[in-house]
Amino acid sequence: MKAIVYKESLQIDHPEALYEIELPAPQPGPRDLLVRVEAISVNPVDYKVRQNMPPPSPRVLGWDAVGEVVSVGESVTGFEPGDRVWYAGALDRPGSNAELQCVDARIVSRAPTSLSAPEAAALPLTAITAWELLFERLGIAPGKAPRGEVLLVSGAAGGVGSILLQLASRLTGATVIATAGRAESRAWVESLGAHHVVDYREPLGPQLAALGVPAVTHVASLTHTDQYFSQFVELLAPFDTQLRLTWLLAGRYFEMSDDGSHDYAIGSLDETWPCSTPSPAGSANELQIEQD
Repeated sequence: MKAIVYKESLQIDHPEALYEIELPAPQPGPRDLLVRVEAISVNPVDYKVRQNMPPPSPRVLGWDAVGEVVSVGESVTGFEPGDRVWYAGALDRPGSNAELQCVDARIVSRAPTSLSAPEAAALPLTAITAWELLFERLGIAPGKAPRGEVLLVSGAAGGVGSILLQLASRLTGATVIATAGRAESRAWVESLGAHHVVDYREPLGPQLAALGVPAVTHVASLTHTDQYFSQFVELLAPFDTQLRLTWLLAGRYFEMSDDGSHDYAIGSLDETWPCSTPSPAGSANELQIEQD
């Protein structure tokens, strides 16, 4: 089979930064699916691994993928050849930048029928991260009943932010405030469900006050946290047992809450939607997630 690999960290315009080779077709283990890859996407983890983890032999990168099941391992249930599936792969196995890939069936789900393969391939890691950040790390409860929660999303127009806005506005009762700069970005985040938009280039506090929002209960900071951290702290409601600031840095969650600071690694894929835990809205198809 054909695959795209790297063997050392080189500038991306170098002819051997990423290159094509022929590899033997992988053989599925007892819990594996052998998938013929139809579409993939590129995530920050791809370039971070390529920059920081030189492999002993050429390595296949790639996490997000959509494809068709070719064969199943002897211990696999719930899948059969011909199923169209999607997933985010594992760090310790060959990735999706290949014609064929073996992936543990426990981190695989059927792909949504409402999306094309390229559209679906853009979702797994961003959607898993947004879901886990919103419901597990920030602790915002699903359900439309108002609870006085005010969520500020910094970097809302990006990959994770754009999914987080949709989940928060459609599945929770929180007031969702997005940061954006360009007119196009403002229109984009408003279309995804942001109740208010503030300009990240200007002080955030006065803009929130003008909206009648004296404080926020939750902050999801997805970019340039060091530039805005002091503002976030000032914006968080005092004496609120639920207040929490969560940000992403170098592949880890960091949280500051009223009971101290904690550092969490991102959870395993088989503990988060869409791999094995149903979403409150039902299937992934029902969410009709949009991508930029």
